[in-house]
Amino acid sequence: MIKPLLTIAIPYTEERVDDYLKLKSEFERQIEKYNLYNEVEIISDATGKEMPIGEKRQLLYMASNGLMTVQWDSDDWIHSGGLKLMTDAIKVDIGADAIGYKEWCKMEGKDYFSNHSNEYSGWYGDGSRLLHDGFHYHRNIFFKDPINTELARSIEVPKIRWNEDEQFATLIAPLIKKQTYINEFIYIYQYEPKDKPEERYGFNK
Repeated sequence: MIKPLLTIAIPYTEERVDDYLKLKSEFERQIEKYNLYNEVEIISDATGKEMPIGEKRQLLYMASNGLMTVQWDSDDWIHSGGLKLMTDAIKVDIGADAIGYKEWCKMEGKDYFSNHSNEYSGWYGDGSRLLHDGFHYHRNIFFKDPINTELARSIEVPKIRWNEDEQFATLIAPLIKKQTYINEFIYIYQYEPKDKPEERYGFNK
């Protein structure tokens, strides 16, 4: 078996299966368009909300076969050439620990811009103003970014239902010694309030 360069890991629930299928179809379109059959694999976990999302993310890291793994939430989207940009970046610097890039956030009808880089010491910005470099949010590397799979597995994603992303970023940051950066909006975050917070995160379980 040829080891893929990149694993796309998608956690979702049955309530979001339509979003998942739409996103998966876009990944498959890009794989076909750019002939990435041997370079990209797609895995998923549809366990219900009885399992904290942090635990689900950890299981996806453990199931990955790729040199790098990135996790994509099922209701988000990707740059139309995102898979090619990511696999090209891996090839250029095969020894990198992670890949940073920009994120376009579509939130309740408004656009916000986030930058992912381990040059930041933590997470900054609340969306109310532009930061010094023109972004609304700064994020150091976390599971929305391609991370060397073995490195990601070397820590455990906190088994919690909310804020597992920032906590994971804090844990992985000291381990990332070499980062590649793509100056494009690769990850497209989409949020429209559909659920009550307790239903979205499974707090009532």
